[in-house]
Amino acid sequence: MTTERESAHPGPKLLMLNWGVLVTLTLVSMGAALGSAGNWQPLPWWSPLLVLASTLFKCRQIMWVYLNLRTASSAWRGLLASLALLCVGVIAAAFLFTPSALAA
Repeated sequence: MTTERESAHPGPKLLMLNWGVLVTLTLVSMGAALGSAGNWQPLPWWSPLLVLASTLFKCRQIMWVYLNLRTASSAWRGLLASLALLCVGVIAAAFLFTPSALAA
């Protein structure tokens, strides 16, 4: 079901813009992870959290644009957003409650 202001399929301009955002966020994630690549010390606490935040935003963009969730019902949007948030939350909790992670 589509409305008049939103087309059923995203246009090429939106797809390319979204692709650029996803590539930029991937480079940010790589930069955060490579911050202390020369030594074998644990990453600082902010680095994995930055990676997880960018991952959550990338997940939202992929669902919103490429899976065309922006035209789906609010129940589908809420369900998939909740599942993505739950996955990232479990990973963040596992990192934050690991004793060696907070030692850095």
